[in-house]
Amino acid sequence: MSSRLPYQSPEFASLLEDPLTMDQKEKKILADYQEKSKKIPSFDNLMACAELALRQHNAELVDICLTKALKLKPIAPDPHYLKASLFLAQKQTEHATNYLLEQIDKIREKTTDTARLYRLLAQCILETKQDNTLAAQWFQKGFALCGKPAFFHVTTRSPESMEKSDFDFDFTLFDLLFRW
Repeated sequence: MSSRLPYQSPEFASLLEDPLTMDQKEKKILADYQEKSKKIPSFDNLMACAELALRQHNAELVDICLTKALKLKPIAPDPHYLKASLFLAQKQTEHATNYLLEQIDKIREKTTDTARLYRLLAQCILETKQDNTLAAQWFQKGFALCGKPAFFHVTTRSPESMEKSDFDFDFTLFDLLFRW
């Protein structure tokens, strides 16, 4: 799992029952990770801080943490995923698309984390360029890293034959199977 946060823990599950409690708890956890990141600026601490900051809509802190994380591991997929997610949260889809296209070939890890990055790039391409073929090609690369399940449109059809509705189905199913 890419996230550095304990989403599967009983504590987190109990927080989901009360959104107000969850927001307050996340703010405290974010403050804790900010402090941890200052004392021990490890990749995992910085990524957890960035993820929490993104959830708390603190774009400045996300950028600070990701800049430091990318200096530690510039070829890891996770900080690029969060950076593109920040652009998307700021309604900068074109910027997210261009960023991913510039960075994607530099990423050396070939895991499901990279597959999520390819999936995000495919979605961005659909929104900004309306290019189903190019989006399908990137999404297929992602599926290849996940064992290429044979029940998705993008794994059973040629990129040229993909329709927008095919992507909607595939994105939803991909996100369920390969969670962040």
